[in-house]
Amino acid sequence: MRHDRIGPEHDPRPVTPARQGLLAAVLSRLLPGREAPQAAQAPAPATVPRDSEAWGEANIAFHPRQNPLFRPFLGDPRPVLYGAADPAAELPATAFLQGVGLDVVACTSLRSTLARAHGQPMGWSTMILAIDGFGGPRLVAEGLMSLRRKIPQLPVILISEEVQFHDFSAERAALCDVTLRAPLSAPALELGLAEAGANNLIWQARVAGMRDAG
Repeated sequence: MRHDRIGPEHDPRPVTPARQGLLAAVLSRLLPGREAPQAAQAPAPATVPRDSEAWGEANIAFHPRQNPLFRPFLGDPRPVLYGAADPAAELPATAFLQGVGLDVVACTSLRSTLARAHGQPMGWSTMILAIDGFGGPRLVAEGLMSLRRKIPQLPVILISEEVQFHDFSAERAALCDVTLRAPLSAPALELGLAEAGANNLIWQARVAGMRDAG
């Protein structure tokens, strides 16, 4: 059985009113509007220089595993596009990606990240956005929805402290393929990469169906 969410056993999301627009409906799924459960979370990685002694200890959760069970995303040689307002805070995640053999191109603004994606629509294996530094889900939603319509084949992963749980389902497909709750761990990021690729195929089929119907 596939577990699409890691978090509380109950579903905390309210029912979306029937007359809500697409943007409001998507945001209501991304931000359920109640306090996040006090579930045990991995400690936030410390932001320390990579060449310091503390770096390795602080980021041990992101050290690549020696014998991974599956890494289908490694078959794509294209780089990962990583948007984060504070690249130092994302150092453990980017170091993990590089540690498993993925090239990472970092951008420090939402505009530059989206511009790179649109400029090379076939040039990226995945796009990852740490959206809290860009104003959170509401401020990035419009740009993401436009990107998803124009480049449906690009898997998108969002990272935020505002969401209540990791969501590996395709229910937020209008915005992204996977949502991960920060602070991240290596297993969550690895599973997110794998599931983003799988969910993106569903999104591509949906967009193709809408275009055919239109």
